[in-house]
Amino acid sequence: MLATEGVFDWLTLRRWGYPAVALLGTHARSDIVERLRGFQRVYLVLDQDDAGLEAIIQLADALGPAAIAVALPEGIKDVAELAPRADGPAVFASALLEAVGAA
Repeated sequence: MLATEGVFDWLTLRRWGYPAVALLGTHARSDIVERLRGFQRVYLVLDQDDAGLEAIIQLADALGPAAIAVALPEGIKDVAELAPRADGPAVFASALLEAVGAA
């Protein structure tokens, strides 16, 4: 499962065929965290800004070893920024594969 911050990120991931959930912000509700604990792996694809990175740390702490952070390329704030790019799906797939390999 991929967890992202916003609706446009979620829509982008779903359009590309990935199972995803939008947290609708950086503070995931406790019931959402509980549901995420039901997955063997949760790939955290939050915004690459201070708030998003802090949320990744908090979610990783709450989810334990099931949480895997996905780092987007330098200069890309979120998944939605990749949506209009012809190479967007490939760029994201590469970032996801890198996260999987590091896990």
